[in-house]
Amino acid sequence: MNRATIYFCMFIGYFFLRNIFVPLCYDDFAYAFIWDGENGGNLDGIETDETTIHRDRVESLSDIFKSQYSHYFTWGGRIVAHFFAQFFIWIGKPYFDIVNTIIFIVFIMLILKLTNTEFKKSEFAMVWIFFILFFVGARFFETTAWMTWLTGACNYFWMSVFQLTFLLPYVNAVRSGKRVDSKLKIFFMAVLGIFAGWSNEAGSLATIFLTTILIFISSRKKFLQIWMITGFFTLILGSVLCILAPGNFAQTEFIRSVNPDFNFSMELLKNHFWNKFIPIVGLDLIAILPTIIYFFKRESGKLNTLEILSLSFAATGFIVPLVMMFSPKFDFRVALISLPFMIVSAIISYNELKKLSWNIKLSPVLSKGIFIIICIYAASIIYSYALISESWKDQLNFILENRQSEVIYIPSPPPLSSVQKFLEHIHGADCPTSFIIHFGGLTTNKNYCINLMISQYYGVKSIIAKE
Repeated sequence: MNRATIYFCMFIGYFFLRNIFVPLCYDDFAYAFIWDGENGGNLDGIETDETTIHRDRVESLSDIFKSQYSHYFTWGGRIVAHFFAQFFIWIGKPYFDIVNTIIFIVFIMLILKLTNTEFKKSEFAMVWIFFILFFVGARFFETTAWMTWLTGACNYFWMSVFQLTFLLPYVNAVRSGKRVDSKLKIFFMAVLGIFAGWSNEAGSLATIFLTTILIFISSRKKFLQIWMITGFFTLILGSVLCILAPGNFAQTEFIRSVNPDFNFSMELLKNHFWNKFIPIVGLDLIAILPTIIYFFKRESGKLNTLEILSLSFAATGFIVPLVMMFSPKFDFRVALISLPFMIVSAIISYNELKKLSWNIKLSPVLSKGIFIIICIYAASIIYSYALISESWKDQLNFILENRQSEVIYIPSPPPLSSVQKFLEHIHGADCPTSFIIHFGGLTTNKNYCINLMISQYYGVKSIIAKE
């Protein structure tokens, strides 16, 4: 077994373990029910002084379609992402854990295909993907948690896979310069364009930007094809349907009604720039370090196709935080949309660096030392998640034992272990030890939306988290 295969198996195992130890939390409980837009929805739209609430559980595909129809017009336009979220919450999280791990495998293979990297020679690519996703992303502990949390993964990680899948035929065409047009491919790209566009707002706009570049290159080199135009058209259509959904405007108006500061202003723009844009871009620069090194080392002259591809993917990665600068809501989670583009750019450039007889060479002792440290660190994260999972099970048992009570007061979780304290000391607010306790969002207010959803999910009257 070669080194690339060993790395691949280790990373897949690590990802799967993180999946199984992350319980249902936060929005998962809201999306377990048919979205009721007429009565305030299932999340923050629910009136906080409401003492009783009834939502119907999702129990069929028709329930999901009904739910997403209401969601689209009253809360948000991410129909594709939330369809998958509601489907896997309905059929059970163990199925999601397996499918999400398969999606991670597909993600790695897409990166290798986009960068034209052979699996047997993909040691650097494997390590770079893992290193960037799990160690470099802005507030990476929080960001990568969105890859294993059910609703978060469907909204961001899975949608990135759709976007990269859509881009692959364009990249292959630009790299090869061949015309391969067929009715089947036209149909396939039309469907894929809808999914890639109707994914998430920033990611779809970034994908449109990169597709425009790839179509321009194809046009200049005179191998522009019908499937390219068809896919581009449906990509834009999907993006429009996502961004201009009536629910996006309804949600914005609701948030403004409870938070007057939720309006775009120069003050907000400055806050986004210094507190979100700069940190994300700064760490994205680390993600494209091989790209930066390559363009310092290359001889001046006309850019070749691979160099253009590398720069285009890097520019697309920067488009994501740039777009979010002009949104009233800018979360660090968008780093998960930006990073895949950066990773592709970095690996393309690294492959070109090797042609310049440049390679990363570490002494065997240093290599083993780094490997051992990473393994210990990864094991500590898995251990921390395992403790959270056990705490979650204890809380669930407590609910079931006291289900006849008018109000169930969930006790505080056990004290942090030494490993969890160490992780909190390193990562502070990013650490998952406090991120998903009390089912991730349960509060001391029994009428808070998450409290209401969790109460109904487990069939009890009322649940409150003890301070």
